Amino acid sequence: MWSSAALYTNPSSSLSPSLLASPASPEKNINALIRSHFAAHNPNAILALFSQAPSQPTSSLYCIRPTRALLTSILSHCATDASEVILSIGSASGLLEYLLQWLADETGAGVGVRGVDVARTNVFLDEGTEDGERGFVWLPSGKPSDERFTSTTVLFTSYLRRPSILLDYMSACPVAHTIITVGPISEDPGSIDDNVKRGLEGWGSVVWVGKPEGLQDWERMSVWRRRRGITVIRGLGCI
Repeated sequence: MWSSAALYTNPSSSLSPSLLASPASPEKNINALIRSHFAAHNPNAILALFSQAPSQPTSSLYCIRPTRALLTSILSHCATDASEVILSIGSASGLLEYLLQWLADETGAGVGVRGVDVARTNVFLDEGTEDGERGFVWLPSGKPSDERFTSTTVLFTSYLRRPSILLDYMSACPVAHTIITVGPISEDPGSIDDNVKRGLEGWGSVVWVGKPEGLQDWERMSVWRRRRGITVIRGLGCI
C-alpha cells in the first residue's frame, strides 16, 4: 500500500457533526466516520460502512475497501492448525490490518497481524510487541534486515508500488508458506517485474486467484503457496 504521511494527518475537528453531514466532502465524511468509530472502539461499525453500498468514496485511509468478505477470504487462505503471523508490507494507515486482526480475534482464527511501512503513516495499529506477532513496525530503511520478521508465516501486500521489495521480505521470512497480493490486475507483482516473477515461481505456485466482494473490476487477489522442499535462507533466498 502506498504511503505518504500527509495523507493521514487529520485534525480532531474532522469529527464534527457539520463535517459528517456535509455532502460536499465525501472523502472527509468517510474518513471522519472511520476515525469516529475507531475512537469508540467499534470496528464492527467500520465494517458496516463498507457493506452499505457497492462502492465508497475514495479515501486516504485505504486503497482497497476492507469488506468483511475480503477480510474473511484473506484469513481463509492463511489459517492452519498452527498459529499464523501475517506481515502486511506497506501497511500505511493500518486500517485493513486493524480490521483483519479484529476479525481474526472475533472468529478465533489464531492469527496475528503485523504491519510494516517506511513512513510513519500508521493510524490504527498499536506499536509492535516484542514477540513480533502483531502491531506496527516503522522501518525507514525499507530493508527487513533484522530478526523481527522471522516468525512471519504469511506475507500480504495491497497496492505494492515497488514489487522488488517482495523478494527482500521473502528472504527475511524463512518460514513463510503463503503470499497474498491484492491490487490492480495491471500491477500484479508476479506479472510486471521479471525478477519478482522468477523469484515467486522458484518459491512456489499460485493456488487461488479471485475477486472477493469489495474489490473493483480492475482489482484481484492472488494467493501463492510455497512449494514443498523449498528452503529459504535469510539473505540468500530459495535453495
